[in-house]
Amino acid sequence: MRSVLRKGSITHLCNKIRCVNRVPWNEGKRRISSATLSSGKRSPSSSRLFSSFETRTFGSQAEQVIDGIAFTIYDNTSIYKEETSSTPIVLIHGCYGSKNNFRVFSKSLKSNKIVTIDLRNHGNSKHTDSMKYEEMESDIKKVLNELHIRNCCIVGFSLGGKVSMYCALKNESLFSHLVVMDILPFDYNERKCHVKLPYNISYMTKILFNIKTNLRPRSKAQFLAHLRAQAPGISSSFEQFICTSLREEAVKAVKAGEAAGNAVGADFTGGADAIGCSAGGPSELQNLVWKINVDTIYRELPHILGFPLNHQERKYHNPCSFIIGQKSDLVYTIPQYQSIIKNYFPSSQNFILPEATHTVYIDNAKECADIVNETLRL
Repeated sequence: MRSVLRKGSITHLCNKIRCVNRVPWNEGKRRISSATLSSGKRSPSSSRLFSSFETRTFGSQAEQVIDGIAFTIYDNTSIYKEETSSTPIVLIHGCYGSKNNFRVFSKSLKSNKIVTIDLRNHGNSKHTDSMKYEEMESDIKKVLNELHIRNCCIVGFSLGGKVSMYCALKNESLFSHLVVMDILPFDYNERKCHVKLPYNISYMTKILFNIKTNLRPRSKAQFLAHLRAQAPGISSSFEQFICTSLREEAVKAVKAGEAAGNAVGADFTGGADAIGCSAGGPSELQNLVWKINVDTIYRELPHILGFPLNHQERKYHNPCSFIIGQKSDLVYTIPQYQSIIKNYFPSSQNFILPEATHTVYIDNAKECADIVNETLRL
């Protein structure tokens, strides 16, 4: 399909996005007009909170934790009124990120239940010794089961996109719609072309692991100094992004032994990984808290970079869209990317964003939101 976006006219978006699935304009319009909107009144249980897990409510959103997995629920009914879909949208962030990355983006999605999830070893979710795709799938399904969500649209960026594809391929009835942002169902361990920093996960994780394990910074300022020395030319936006997963804490010196003992590992809130002491005086110890479990991510790199499902055994036939940044080298520069996608997702639509880098939902937020909303209508 050429495009499914409706902002006044289909021409508006196609002037900005080039969809690589070429079909005649009239056919594209016919398919769009035949798409039905899954919207309706909110059911009495649509915003129900469950007392069996931790809950904090702020207006139309609720932050919760289930079995160590943190997530936030948003309801955009008050924004989009009758345009709001009753199909939930689940957002999965990328490596080193968190659900908070989608705080702004989620406001553009037309659903009465938007669930943003912190993957294990990220954000406020638990730190574990392993990070397999089947484990992350299980974490997501536990959250959806507790929320009584029986079908939804899953949307994933980068690593979150690979997790989303894995979930959709194994649970086609649960995940009725899929949107993948700038990543492939592909073993990146085998790729010969160089992926530039900061999105070379292998190289960047080794840098972060070395900084945390060997250099042991005591503050964000020290961390940034080490990062700039090991990755010259790193963008300020990526520096800020990583720092959102770091937190400085000051604790009393009497707890120094306890803090040192917590230097490796963390509880599910990300409240451990104490590192070093400050130069501020003998009465206090400064900790740098790492919300990303770099140790586990480093050990699991070969698995994370791979993709454990075989396209001859698994295919997904539900509505599916891939959003690809033309200035990114994780999808667009791989010559066979279209066939890689079609092998697993034969009904997929592929959208190229000419001005977008890897972070497509930041560089072209409105276009990405439009694609998600229109995929949901199919």
